[in-house]
Amino acid sequence: MRSEALKQKKQIHEDDIGDLKQQMTEVRQRLDSVTNDVLKLKMNVTAPKPESSNRKLHIVIDVSVLVGVLIGILLGVVVALIVR
Repeated sequence: MRSEALKQKKQIHEDDIGDLKQQMTEVRQRLDSVTNDVLKLKMNVTAPKPESSNRKLHIVIDVSVLVGVLIGILLGVVVALIVR
């Protein structure tokens, strides 16, 4: 009787250990998945986007042209007032 009880307890412990190993494997897979997702998000945030630098350059060029045109108009008005 006692040996049968020990066998049953041993079987129960082996089953519990198997369940724990399976749960641990699932937790590791989830952790790996979350880690990969976080790394992907971090790479997307920290990676410079080429179109943003092109956009900044485009804005600088536009402002430079606008300032040049305004200075030209101002000089034209001043010269027109002097000649008048």
